[in-house]
Amino acid sequence: MIEFGQPLALLGGLAVSLPILAHMAFRRVSEKRLFPSLRFLTPTSIPRSGKKRPSDWPLLLLRVLLFLVIVMILADPYWSDKKGGGLSNTNREKRIHLIDCSMSISGWGGWNQVCHELLKRWEDDSADHGMIAHGADGLMVWETGKSIDELTAGLNQLQPIHLQDQPQALFNRLKKLWREERGPKKVFVYSDFQVSDWQAVQADVNGLGADLILVPVGHENGPWLTRSGNQAVVDARVVPGGTGKVRVWTVVRNWDTNETPVSMSIFAGGERREEISLTLPPLGSEQAQFHLPAEDFASASIILDHNDSCSWDNNRSLWIVPPNARGFSFRTRSPMGISDQAEKEFLQAVMESVGDGVWNRWSEVSGGSKFDCLLIPGFSDWAKEETTSVLIEHLEGGGTALLTPGEPYVGMNQVLRERNLMDFTFNRLLQTESRLDPYRIEVLDDQNPLSLVFGGDSVRDLYLTQIRRFVSLRDWGDKLDCPLYDREGRPLALIREFPGGGRLVFLCFRLLPDWTDLPTRNSFLPLMVELCGLSTDELSNTGRYDLQSGESIVSEEMSFNANNPGLFQYEGKKISVHAPFAESLPEVMTMNEIIEALNGSRSEIQLADNELSDTLPDHSPDQPLWMWFALAAAVLLIGETMLSAHSRLSSHA
Repeated sequence: MIEFGQPLALLGGLAVSLPILAHMAFRRVSEKRLFPSLRFLTPTSIPRSGKKRPSDWPLLLLRVLLFLVIVMILADPYWSDKKGGGLSNTNREKRIHLIDCSMSISGWGGWNQVCHELLKRWEDDSADHGMIAHGADGLMVWETGKSIDELTAGLNQLQPIHLQDQPQALFNRLKKLWREERGPKKVFVYSDFQVSDWQAVQADVNGLGADLILVPVGHENGPWLTRSGNQAVVDARVVPGGTGKVRVWTVVRNWDTNETPVSMSIFAGGERREEISLTLPPLGSEQAQFHLPAEDFASASIILDHNDSCSWDNNRSLWIVPPNARGFSFRTRSPMGISDQAEKEFLQAVMESVGDGVWNRWSEVSGGSKFDCLLIPGFSDWAKEETTSVLIEHLEGGGTALLTPGEPYVGMNQVLRERNLMDFTFNRLLQTESRLDPYRIEVLDDQNPLSLVFGGDSVRDLYLTQIRRFVSLRDWGDKLDCPLYDREGRPLALIREFPGGGRLVFLCFRLLPDWTDLPTRNSFLPLMVELCGLSTDELSNTGRYDLQSGESIVSEEMSFNANNPGLFQYEGKKISVHAPFAESLPEVMTMNEIIEALNGSRSEIQLADNELSDTLPDHSPDQPLWMWFALAAAVLLIGETMLSAHSRLSSHA
């Protein structure tokens, strides 16, 4: 039916009396004619009164219609398809309820409010209800038309969970569900609208032909206001704490605007081992440390002994046993020469210095044991099929390998190219006598990854490095990166990255005193660590996984989904799962930000702590009609112009 946005404008319809009065006041003036003699004519007066009936009925009708059409345009007409009591099932209003099940909604009483609001709305049986929510195994959908019993049973399956998917997934699924849906529709959104969950959400609810209704829950201080009263354990680490001890370091965050005293404890072996009292600054953090015997316990839990508005983030569990040592292995020519033995000792010192020897350890392995870093000093054509096959398998499996050049250099070049390991051409061996200036390392540019590591004294030490001998290479391929050059622009180190994560590092010089003094410099260890990627905390190397809830591990060795916080042992790996820091944030989006993000230009905001209104607005998208009336006005105006011109010509004829 037709409705009007400005119904008071219809009073302008009284203006149709204007053309009627104008036509009734119209009179024809008698035309004077001259005669030779007027004595035989009786004088008369020209009538001053108008006609009792309007003149020129067709023209009058056009003008009246034109005035009526203009009044209709001013009244803003639109077509509204309101629901009546006798609508068929296909025309019944469809209401879909989108439920944000992210963990933050469990705080500040939000989840209880969600259940309360849903059960109230489902009592309205004049519409078909449906529901979309995140479950433990992904999105769960109940299409519109389900019974209240089915929806209630579905609601009982839901609970706040840690999500990696944003609420965006709810609207993406809604779009697919209602792609072909017709009739009046409404979308109810139940959420705490936490900033970390909703800041990237974009949807077009009105584009689906539906009304948007927001139901904010868990807003302790009032709808759309930032919440307070939450304290959380946001981080915890384990490090060596001296002889026979480990130190558990933790951080507690306060999101309240007031200074808050709290106490926290560490539990290990099922008992409370230590308790610490803290005073948290307003909107600030404090650190705490606990000490435990190194060999007595495998795991521990940090618990905040404090009741606040959001309790699920008041604890954190962690493994306290040392991680598995990372292994390195050597492949050398047999028998080894004096140079090979000396270089091996330098590299052994490097690997043992990378870890601390107590907690993060590297140990040399031999034989068929698994290792993470393969070292081949003096690589040349002595590396036959067995050695190169081990090297290729190691690189394709994601490992790291370091090669230094060995004689004959042409044979070294040939093996690397034939086995498709590195594509370059050996040019010649460059060397300087002791009385001549040695080669120096070129200044690192801003784009070089090493520039992020070296600075100040460390980079000056690197630039003072003397290189007395190195192999000169040319025609090295695009697959190779060169992080180090000499000051003439010749490569000193080449790196090739493999698709599986492997890294092959080739040094153009040997780590021997007659080649370079680099092993005696302070910059030696950090340079080797960065070139070989030894500082990267590869989870598969340490046997430890540190995940956030909702993340997964998928590899050839294992597949694990981290759904809930806690400690797990899976396929020989120790896995610690903790809640995302972002879920503890109390900030919420503003109402206007949410409406803009969801395109709710005609949204009703229903607050969760208010009683539901008896009637909610019932309409599908309204169709404006003003353009049709404007077209009619244009046609009438053209007709009126033509007809009035014709009448004037006829009167003068």
